Parts: sequence; structure tokens; C-alpha cells
Amino acid sequence: MYYTQIDLYMGFYAGLKAFAAAVLGGIGNIRGAMLGGYFLGIAEALSITFLNPAYKDLVAFVILILVLLFRPGVSLARVSRRRYNRAMASLTVRQKLWASLGDRLTPRRRAGLAVAACLLLPVIAPSEYWVRVAGMIGIYTMLALGLNIVVGFAGLLDLGYVAFYGIGSYVYAILASPHFEIHLPFWLLLILCVLAAAGSGVLIGAPTLRVKGDYLAIVTLGFGEIAYILFINLDRPINITNGVNGLLAVDPPQIFGFTIGQPLDIVGLAVNRTTQFYYFILVFVFIITFFVNQLRTSHIGRAWAAIREDEIAAVAMGIHTTRLKLLAFAIGASTAGFAGAISAGWSSSVFPDSFLFMESINILCVVILGGIGSIPGCIVGSAILVGIPEVLRICVSTG
Repeated sequence: MYYTQIDLYMGFYAGLKAFAAAVLGGIGNIRGAMLGGYFLGIAEALSITFLNPAYKDLVAFVILILVLLFRPGVSLARVSRRRYNRAMASLTVRQKLWASLGDRLTPRRRAGLAVAACLLLPVIAPSEYWVRVAGMIGIYTMLALGLNIVVGFAGLLDLGYVAFYGIGSYVYAILASPHFEIHLPFWLLLILCVLAAAGSGVLIGAPTLRVKGDYLAIVTLGFGEIAYILFINLDRPINITNGVNGLLAVDPPQIFGFTIGQPLDIVGLAVNRTTQFYYFILVFVFIITFFVNQLRTSHIGRAWAAIREDEIAAVAMGIHTTRLKLLAFAIGASTAGFAGAISAGWSSSVFPDSFLFMESINILCVVILGGIGSIPGCIVGSAILVGIPEVLRICVSTG
């Protein structure tokens, strides 16, 4: 009645602010929650008066993160060990179900069939639209592989993962567009995007590693929302991100003098822009998959597994848990930044609404759907989560 309209996300910020008020006043304390709400309202009013109205939502997330970092014990009830073990057992069963799909095929044969199917997809696809959908599956696969390092290998729940995806996209778009009249080479841009995302992952991971479990998830969620707010509002006093209008006319990738997307004929066959970008994305999906698989079987991957299963035992065995957790954050973030750069070059534009909180949830759903810690599951989960909605959309439009 107050807003005279209904929106799908209108309760998201209100819910987070209510949670922040409850944390400030103490979970379970009614009078404390009321005082927390008053304090939060006064803080937002002061930010509107003395800072900028666009940053009023930023105050709630900053306060929430500070409270969870320095007073985490008053924020959330601890999840019982029995419930945690039950959840882990259900995930293990799901992983076994996914693994049982191809029992009669050796891993090498399954990989060969998957590669052959990916290479032939543009040939057998009924239209260019499905090639584009396959390209989006590739982008989500890269994102899921990066998040899988943090969630599946190291056991750290990150709900702000989309922020690193946005950082990679914006760094690429800022340095390869008419916005600042800067047009750096693609390979240098790719390195800068990876370094910027990895550095952000370390900066975010360093203070948040003081908290664990649910507290860590809420803190990373807050950082993700802060990044989104900055993407929108860093158009003044210096226009860096161009606000809600986004960045347009982003340069496509150029490799050895050839620009991806320009007209191309191979043996008399025209290869359109979508197909070129599909194979371009596919190459990087193969590279990242190989890298993550090697990382999983290395001593670093085994140390992450030890931390995930029992951090106290890992410390007793001499494993430097803090350093390895930061490494997981950095590698996972750099993978997201890598995918963000590829996505920006493909779409030729970057908009802040592409990096909402729901994107983090979608990527996490891909990891869970495919099986936490499973590399093939990231590919299968991406295909299901991206492909099924498109199939249903076609069915509705044709029906």
C-alpha cells in the first residue's frame, strides 16, 4: 500500500536491514532489535544528510559487517553438529548419484565424448540461439569452477562471489572502451582483470577469515552488496563506471591480430560471431577445468580437503590454514574475474544489474546441483541451470 507497486526484490534490502538491526540489538532480544532499528535509521539519515543519498544502503551493510567481524557471537545461533553432518551426508549421496551416471565408461572415455560433443555442438545445433546458450553455459561453468574451489575444496561459503565477476567485467570494460579512450591489448587486459579480482579476493578474505560458518556467509554477502552499490554510484564525482547506464562499445578480444567476431570463412563455410565466441569460451573452459583438476589432486588441494573436514586437526598436522584459505579466495576470485573479462568482451557491454545477489545464488546452485567438490558436476549443473529455462521458454513461446 505504501509503495503502490510490487517488485520481486523489494523486500531484499529491507530484510537485510532488519537482520542488521536484530544483530545490533542482539538476536532474541525484542527491545534490542527496536534499538538497533532506531540506530540503523539514524545512521542512514546521517548518511543521506552528510554523504550521499545513493549510499544509504551501504551504511547498513558496513555496520552489519563490522558487527559480525568484531562481535560475531551475538549474531546467529550456532548450527548443531548433527544438522551439519546430516547436510553433508545428503550432499555425499547426491555426489554418488551424479557419479553413478557413467559407471560403464572410464573417465578418459567420458571426457573424450564430452569434448567431441562440445566441438560438434555448433554443427548440430538447430539455430544460432542454442550456440549462444551453450556459450552462456561455458561462462557459468567457469564461474562455478571458481566458486567450487572456495566452497567445495576449502569449505568456505561465499555469498558475495558475483562481486569478483563484476570486478573482472568492469576492469576489462574500463580499459577497453571509449569511456576513457583506453584500448589495451587483450592479453594484458586479461592479466589485469585476474590480478584485480585476485587482489580483491585477498582483501575481502583477510578480515573475513576471523569468522566462520554462517558468519562468513553473511559477511561475504555484505561485501557483494557493497560492490554492487559501488558499481552503480561510482559515476561521480569522477565517472568511473557510468552508473546504471553501464559501459558500452567494449572492445572484443583480439588474438594475434584477429578480432573475435569479425567475418571468417573456413573452407568456404562462414563462421558467425556467436560460433567464434563459443569456441573461444570453450578453449578457456578446457584450460580452467584442467587447471582446477590439477589443483584438486595437488598437495594444496589435499590441504584444502583437510581444512574442510576438520580445521583443528589440519592445524595440528602443521597446515597453515589462514594462508591456504586466502589462496582459495584468491584463486576463486581470479577465476571469476577471468570469466568476467570474457563475458564483457563477448557482450560488448557491462551493466551493474548483471551482478546482483541472485547471480551469486545461481552460481552456488550450479555448484550444489552438480555436487559440491565435483568438477564434472560444475559443467552438468551449468547445463541444467542455464539450459532448462531456455528449453521451457521455447516450449512456452511455441505452445
